[in-house]
Amino acid sequence: MLITVMSEVRQRRAPRARSGWWLGLWAAAVAASCFDGADAQGLPCRTDEDCGVDQACAEGFCGGPPATSSAGSSSGSSTTAADSSTGPVAMCGNGIVEADNDEQCDPGSNSETAECNADCTVAACGDGLINAAAGEECDDQNSSALDECTSDCRLTLFWDDLSSDPLGPDGWETRIPIHEDNRESFMLDSGWRWNVPEPGAWHSGVYSETSGTARLITPSITFPDDPGDGFQWELRFRHRLRFDGNRLDVGDTRCPQAANGDGGVVMISTGPGPAEPAGPPMGHPETLDDEGGCVGLPVPANPLFDPMMPNRPVYTGNTGPNYVDVVLPLSGVAGQTVQVVFEIGYDCDNCWQDGAPTNAGWTIDDVVVAPFATDG
Repeated sequence: MLITVMSEVRQRRAPRARSGWWLGLWAAAVAASCFDGADAQGLPCRTDEDCGVDQACAEGFCGGPPATSSAGSSSGSSTTAADSSTGPVAMCGNGIVEADNDEQCDPGSNSETAECNADCTVAACGDGLINAAAGEECDDQNSSALDECTSDCRLTLFWDDLSSDPLGPDGWETRIPIHEDNRESFMLDSGWRWNVPEPGAWHSGVYSETSGTARLITPSITFPDDPGDGFQWELRFRHRLRFDGNRLDVGDTRCPQAANGDGGVVMISTGPGPAEPAGPPMGHPETLDDEGGCVGLPVPANPLFDPMMPNRPVYTGNTGPNYVDVVLPLSGVAGQTVQVVFEIGYDCDNCWQDGAPTNAGWTIDDVVVAPFATDG
C-alpha cells in the first residue's frame, strides 16, 4: 500500500519538474530582454521582446535555434552528438554584420535604413533596389533621366526623347499665337515641325522671311506640392541654334550685322492667361537687342522684342553643329498643372533670303521635367 502511494506521488511530481525546467529557461529569456542582441543570442524566447535590443525571436530562440551537429554511430545510424554547437544562425536582419554571410551591413529589425537595404547590401542609387528610407522613388540602374526615373532615383514628371511621334490629342501642340498688340496672327512660312529636317527632334520650321512667332507646347505636367529636401524642380533640354546676323560661316558676307533680331524664349503656362518667362534667365549673355529691319515698314517687328526691355534674354546666335544642354530651375509650379512653351520669334529682315543654311532656326531635343538635387 505504501509502495503504491509513493509511486503515485512520483508520477504526480514528474510534470512539475519538467514545468520548472521550462520556466527556468523562459525566465532566462525574459532576463535576456535587458541584454543587447549579442548577449541574448541562442536563449529560449516566445516573442522578440524576450531577446533584448535589435534581436528577433525565431523558432523559439533569440536569433534562431542553435545549430546542432550530429555524429554517426559505428552502425551508420545518426544520433545527436554531445558536442552540439550553440552559436547563433547567421541571418540578415538580426542587427549583426556577419561577413561569412556576405553581409555588407545589417538594418536589424527594420526592413531597411537610409544606409542599408533590406538584403543587407549598402544602399546606393543605381543598385536596382528602391530604398524608401533613403528617399528613393525608383531605381532603374542607369544614369539617364530620359525615362521614368532620374539618376537621383526620383520619378520624372515629364520626359520625351522625341524618338517617336509626339503629336496627338494628349501630346504636344504647335501654334501660331495671336499677340495682344494687334490681335492678329503673325504669318510665318511654317511653324514647329517634328522629325523635319532632322529625325527625332523639334525644329522651328523654314527660316522666316517675315516677322512673327510660333509656339511649341508640351502636354500638361502636374507638379506635386514639394520636390523634397535638397531637390528643386527643373526643366532640362538640349538645343541647337542657327540664326542670321551672326556671321555664321567664315567668308559669309550676306549677314554683316552683329545685331540679334531673332531668337527664342521658354515660358510656363498655367492656363488661359499670359505665360510667365522661364528662360533664358536674366543675365543670360544672349539678348534680343534689335527689332530688326522692320523699322518704317507696315509690318511689325519681332513680337518678342520689347522696347521697354530692349535687352531681353533670348536664345540666339549660333552653336554650330553641336547641341547645348540647358538647365532651367522652375519656381512657382508646386501643386500646379502647367505646360512648357518654347516660342521662336523672327524680325522681317532675313539676310539669308532664300539661301538659309540647313537647320537654320531653333532645334530642340530630349526634354525632361523632374526633381533634381540642388547640389548637382
